[in-house]
Amino acid sequence: MKEDLVLQDIDLHALASGSELVFGAVRLRLTVHCEPCKQVGTSVSTRTLMHRRGYLMQIMAPGPLTLGSPGHVRSDVYEEIPYRAVDRVAWYLRRLDGPIASTQLMEALGLPMGMCRALPRMLRHIDPTDAGKVTFKSAERRARAERLATQARGQI
Repeated sequence: MKEDLVLQDIDLHALASGSELVFGAVRLRLTVHCEPCKQVGTSVSTRTLMHRRGYLMQIMAPGPLTLGSPGHVRSDVYEEIPYRAVDRVAWYLRRLDGPIASTQLMEALGLPMGMCRALPRMLRHIDPTDAGKVTFKSAERRARAERLATQARGQI
């Protein structure tokens, strides 16, 4: 479950990832658009809701927020996070020093857990050194990811 913050007079979808919302001492970094979840998709077409659900945010400085708290936007504060899933995975892995479990990677990037199935194919399209940082619970998935990474090395 994600926390909700409703904003008035700020068009979130016009803001770039990396922008910061400031409410007094509270600072929130916009990371990536919230994608429609399966529960909502049973009532409304997920295509209708694409880029209309909100943003995932990272709390940079916590504090109290109350109804009517005045705020403003600071642009270009942080690096923009790529939107496409494969680009986002590559961006994150480049900055990572050690291994990460596939499920932790999905959570860190705000991607649905269902995308873990597509992760081995995505890893084929990124630097093999970075792709090798991802670990999988399932030995079968791990073997598939290693095969795809080996194939990708042969193509580079």
